[in-house]
Amino acid sequence: MELIERYVHAVGKRINKKQREDIEKELRSLIMDELEAKTKGRTPTEEDIIAVLKAMGHPAKVAAKYNSQEHGLIGPALLDMYYLVVKIVIGVAAFGITVGAIVNIAQAPHNAAMLILQLLGQIISGAIGAVGGVTIVFAIIERAVPEFSLNSPKGLEWNPKDLPPVPKKADQIKIGDSIASMVFTVIAIVLFNFFLDKLGIYYTQGDGQPLAFVPIFSMTAIALYLPFWNAVWALDFIRNVLLLVQGRERLGTRIYSLIMPVLSVIIAVMMLGGPSIISESIVSSAASAASFEKLKDIFSIVYRVVLALSVLGSVVEFIKRMVGLVKSLA
Repeated sequence: MELIERYVHAVGKRINKKQREDIEKELRSLIMDELEAKTKGRTPTEEDIIAVLKAMGHPAKVAAKYNSQEHGLIGPALLDMYYLVVKIVIGVAAFGITVGAIVNIAQAPHNAAMLILQLLGQIISGAIGAVGGVTIVFAIIERAVPEFSLNSPKGLEWNPKDLPPVPKKADQIKIGDSIASMVFTVIAIVLFNFFLDKLGIYYTQGDGQPLAFVPIFSMTAIALYLPFWNAVWALDFIRNVLLLVQGRERLGTRIYSLIMPVLSVIIAVMMLGGPSIISESIVSSAASAASFEKLKDIFSIVYRVVLALSVLGSVVEFIKRMVGLVKSLA
């Protein structure tokens, strides 16, 4: 009966999550009825099961019958997640554009009306670009991951034995987590590699005075650590792409996943012994000359506590991934 479960799983992966459970139950019942009619009371053989599954058709063909809506660029299996990611990306893009516009308006209040109009145009343009980018990514995923494809093979005889096994519970992945991780990884890469000099506190010095800016991060320290951060972000992005392409955790990706928390611990320990990424300018601007050293010490303690917690979090993540590896091998 394993072939039946593999077939039902292959169909279910191509169906909207809201309908999936009910359709899988209906499909199992239909297959069992067909088997009973074919075997007439005798125990079904593997050949009987294969014959029934072939008669029902390729999983993509069966899924297409169950999908209530016509298949567009993004298929039903990924549509809900697609909408979620689009909302997240548009929200992040709009927030970033708006913050930039507020800074520009504060620096040139006499051009406020024109800058607000430009803001609206930038948000619309950014939203269109975000939707286009996310759509391309999802379209590629759907066509690169066989389990999501709604196109059955043409001109070739398909064999139910070739269907991928149903993943163990320990090997199942949350597609939403992988996609969200990819989105926020890209945001981090873009911010720290291209807009680092814009991250800080903006304030007015008085009427008629230009907007002042105090950087949050030390450019010297960030330059030291950024290559290592980029390496971890890139490795994590590649990991999530592999998970989406495979559709499940496998031994290779589980071993590969152990690299990131180890590197994170190494980088955090290196940062504990290296220069702080917090700019001294932000400390000095918040304190008088007399209390500068005291406030600097407080910032240093908080900074080290945060790094220590980061090390602890990475160790916990390493243990969780190691447990998952052991369970998958059991």
